[in-house]
Amino acid sequence: MGEVLTYLMYMQRLTMNIGAMLDNIANLAKIQGSCIAIANIIYAPCDVNPIGKEQPRNIVGGGSAQIEIKNASFAYPTKREVPILHDVSLQVPKNNIVALVGASGCGKSSIISLIERWYDPL
Repeated sequence: MGEVLTYLMYMQRLTMNIGAMLDNIANLAKIQGSCIAIANIIYAPCDVNPIGKEQPRNIVGGGSAQIEIKNASFAYPTKREVPILHDVSLQVPKNNIVALVGASGCGKSSIISLIERWYDPL
């Protein structure tokens, strides 16, 4: 009876340790998949062309510089089927301060991303 009990305790401890090892192997596989997804994002080609011919205007001395968005529509490249902005227009005159205010998810950060040219509008 003692040998059978010893064997059963041995098998229980062995299966618990194998189960713990398999959990760690599954976590390592998730980490590897995440690293591959991150690398694909980092090395993906960018649609925004940073090289252009236009130069910043010298606005010292009364030039008219303003930020203007006309009828912009936008969806993030990873979710083209979910539009974020629909025909948004915004005009910020020179030397004015503007606050973009709204509920979470209404497009405030998306508008700033478009102004900073992180993305191009549709």
